[in-house]
Amino acid sequence: MEVVHRGRSRRCLGPPHDLATLGARIGLFAIQHARHFSMAKSYYSAVFDYTADEVWNVIRPFDQYAWTGVKAETVIEEGKAGDQVAAIRRITLPDKIIRQILLEHSDLERSYTYALCDPPYLPVWNYIATIRVTPVTETGQAFIEWSATFDCASDEYDRWTNYFEKDGFAKWLGALRRYIQSGERG
Repeated sequence: MEVVHRGRSRRCLGPPHDLATLGARIGLFAIQHARHFSMAKSYYSAVFDYTADEVWNVIRPFDQYAWTGVKAETVIEEGKAGDQVAAIRRITLPDKIIRQILLEHSDLERSYTYALCDPPYLPVWNYIATIRVTPVTETGQAFIEWSATFDCASDEYDRWTNYFEKDGFAKWLGALRRYIQSGERG
């Protein structure tokens, strides 16, 4: 099937019976480009001397970002609530704006999952992160884990997995600990 778009002609797949052809093309593309991109995962966890509920109450609102130690203005776009799925958190820093969309939010699981909105501010793609707080039942402490999956250039894999683990999650959870100790809220 020929399609003309903005004065240019291009070939497109025909009706749905061409899905097998589409699948084959996608598979071929993935094979051809697999050596250039890698799916990566970063992970960090910590145990806090606070209850899981105490920690969750601090990080629960998606529009609350002060606990990370990042000095920025944070707002939820379009007047949505800080626990509303599809809310977009805009973090305005002196040199850039970061936008994240809330994909899941669970008080029962004490967790939320978010993704970076396009355009990403770093050379990673398909970034999806989850932060979760669970109780350590034996001691009453909180176990916090933060993880992310993302795609990046294969030759940048170590750089970005270390960046999110050490310069991101570890640093931000350290700031969370200090934030709770200080008794700050909001």
